[in-house]
Parts: sequence; structure tokens; C-alpha cells
Amino acid sequence: MGNQTTQQVVELQGVTKEYPLASGPVVVLDNVDLTIDAGTSVALRGVSGSGKSTLLHLLGAIDRPTSGKVIVDGHDLSDLSTAQQADFRARSIGFVFQFFNLMPTLTVAENVSSGLEPLHMARRAREEAVREALASVGLMDQANKYPAQLSGGQQQRAAIARAIAKRPPVLLADEPTGALDVHTASVVLDYLGKMQQDMGCTLIVATHDPVVSDFVEAVYHVGGGRLTRER
Repeated sequence: MGNQTTQQVVELQGVTKEYPLASGPVVVLDNVDLTIDAGTSVALRGVSGSGKSTLLHLLGAIDRPTSGKVIVDGHDLSDLSTAQQADFRARSIGFVFQFFNLMPTLTVAENVSSGLEPLHMARRAREEAVREALASVGLMDQANKYPAQLSGGQQQRAAIARAIAKRPPVLLADEPTGALDVHTASVVLDYLGKMQQDMGCTLIVATHDPVVSDFVEAVYHVGGGRLTRER
């Protein structure tokens, strides 16, 4: 997957993340450094609780590091206010989650459109972006259905369409195959790879699924507060 380039889109400099507990702080990430080139695909592998989701949340400006710098798409996220973080997420980050996070009372098309609302696009432009995103994941014929009427794989493809409709420079996927069977997971990974290539975006997948490694260019192991490149 991906387009070769030397431009860095992600840089972590001495990032530590601690969570306070009554018994003392728990260190999830300990002085982590990382650079990821634009247009590449990366898997963050580790067991549940290893810190890979925490790392995604830092990259997506959902959380802040205890110390260190998180630089994504030219933005030092530690310098952003809460409102600026929200704007950064809306414009620069596409999220795909394990359990889809689709709104059950909205149609598939409306779910995809909801991801564009913070951008204040003109209605016609937004409708066109929704159509393009749904077509790219093969769901145009499901546009007017509700999430409960779709299979798990279709729901995850709808979630991918919502994430890519704004054509973000960075696509973050947190256990995107965790709720799917092996065959459906492969289909979803194929779509993720196709989207990453077509848009030239950077794809970062947090997973414990070893199959994901076959679909990305670089693999890092997350555990014990450390980040180690496997390949």
C-alpha cells in the first residue's frame, strides 16, 4: 500500500503518557519516538491494553501526552486549544473504529454526510462527496438503508466511507477487523488499502490481528511502554 515520499506526516518526540491511579501513575507510553512518512501504511500491533489505542488517540488529537511532542500533518497537537483540536480532527483525521460507531437512526448516506458537517461544505459539494465515498466502498445501493439492515462488513465499509469522505491526509483505524470474521476482515482491509492508495493518505492501523501485517508497509510492536519496529 501507499505512495513513496520522504515527507513526514507523523512525528512523536519523547512522548510519555501516564494515567493517574490511587496506587500511583500507570505509564502506558514511555519516552516514545516515531516518524511516519506521508502516504505510507503502518500497523501498530500489541495485546489489549498495550497502549496502541492510546497512541491512536494522541495522533488523532483525542487525548494529550503527559510529556513530549505529537506532530501530525504539520500541527504540534500539544499547542492546540480544545477547540483547535476539534477543528484539526474534523479536517485532517479520518477515524475507523472496531464497532463502526454508526448512528442507528441515520441512513448510510446520512451517516457519511455527518462526518462532513463540521466542514460547513455547500450542500451540493457535500452530497457529491458522500456519493463518491459510498461508490468507492461499493455501497451506493445501500445508501438509503439503516445500519441495522447491513451486514457487519457493510457497516464497516460505511464507516470507512464516512472517514474518507473529507479526503483526510491521515486515516486512523482502531481494530477495524476486530468485530469481523476472517473473510470479511480481508475484504475490509482491501478497501482500506485501496482508499489509502487512491487518496495518497497515511494509514495507521492499531490491531492485534496478525493478518493486518500483510496489508501494510511497516509494522511496530507496542508494549511495555515502548514502540519497536518489527519490519
